[in-house]
Amino acid sequence: MLLIAGAVVVMLVILKYLPVKHATLIEGVFDRKEDSSDFYQKVTAFWFDNQCRECIEKNSENESLYGQCHTSVPATAINLDSGIEPQNGDSIKIIAWKTIFGRTVMYKLVRTNFADEFAIPQLQQEKDEWEAYGNASDRREAMKRGLGLEEYCQAEKEEEIQYATEQLKLSPEEVVEHGYNKIPQFMLRIVKKLMKELGRNPTRDEIWAEQKKDTADMMERMRSTPIDESYNHECVTFRHSGLYNEYIATGASPDQEFTEHLAECQQCLSNITKLRERFLKSESPDCLTADECGAVRTSGLDPRGRKDHTSKCYHCWILFRQCEEDHLSSQPGPECLTKDNLHTIHTTGEVPEACNAHLVNCLRCQKAAEKHRDEYIDRVVPLPKLPKTRFKSIRDKYKNQTTA
Repeated sequence: MLLIAGAVVVMLVILKYLPVKHATLIEGVFDRKEDSSDFYQKVTAFWFDNQCRECIEKNSENESLYGQCHTSVPATAINLDSGIEPQNGDSIKIIAWKTIFGRTVMYKLVRTNFADEFAIPQLQQEKDEWEAYGNASDRREAMKRGLGLEEYCQAEKEEEIQYATEQLKLSPEEVVEHGYNKIPQFMLRIVKKLMKELGRNPTRDEIWAEQKKDTADMMERMRSTPIDESYNHECVTFRHSGLYNEYIATGASPDQEFTEHLAECQQCLSNITKLRERFLKSESPDCLTADECGAVRTSGLDPRGRKDHTSKCYHCWILFRQCEEDHLSSQPGPECLTKDNLHTIHTTGEVPEACNAHLVNCLRCQKAAEKHRDEYIDRVVPLPKLPKTRFKSIRDKYKNQTTA
């Protein structure tokens, strides 16, 4: 009996460590290797560019848990050294030998022609997806503005040039020559900064390099900023509710839960007290009058000729937001859009002509019409999923081999 028990133990030990099968864990474009750990053991993690062979062959649309293709082997697994020390951008596959229980005990890296096989068709697919995404976006925006597609594209182009011209103080010809109308509008501040530093018009490569540097600096500041553990989810919820603006404007709140939170949270009380003081100190003779505030409560819109002042004056900005909230939370008036009007917009995407005059003067109805029109557009021209960025490590090598 003891011999049988001993034999069983020996057999289990052998099965625990004896490799009985092998399989490819992953094949693709190598990104990096890291020492890591899972729930109970240390592992070596291998990260690959999206997408790996399995993703491509299965045409998988599911995002991996970490947003990037990867695999791992136990740190104790034996590397059958094949003389390969993979570098970023190398095409490799990892073959593992496993026990009967599925535990990897040995592995090796093998070079493949993965990039030559898949890079061009995958990058072409990405380019096609971006084109389809852009076309759908343009069609949707054209419908929102009540324009034909060509008419919208021309108007959008002219607006982009005009905006860049105003921001950079350049002629339309200079803007187009340097492609400043083609970059995201929020990056025009970088163009102005570089123009001042360089004494000339920066190239697009210089602009993108500066944007990359700015983003890296911002991420570093975020990582180095200590987290204030006293600032919790409840604080954030109240901060982005209308209750905050109401308290700043009036010094009180009818919401008992919010009042109790301020009594318990010293940080929120301190912040809102400072903002209340700023609100009171920023009042001037040029601020919104009681009649103008009443007009905002009626329409939800900036009083005529006061938009510039409202955007620059903290006192008036708070007043305006408070009055706007009052307007949106009030009951519709007799001239507001009816259920039949909204049904028409929902089913046709068109606003009944009789409603146009009222829409100009009612934010509540504008938002309701926009909601139903957008739902119509979602049915007629659904927006494709945002395309995936493929093969970030090697795309520069192969992207010029795709077709326009």
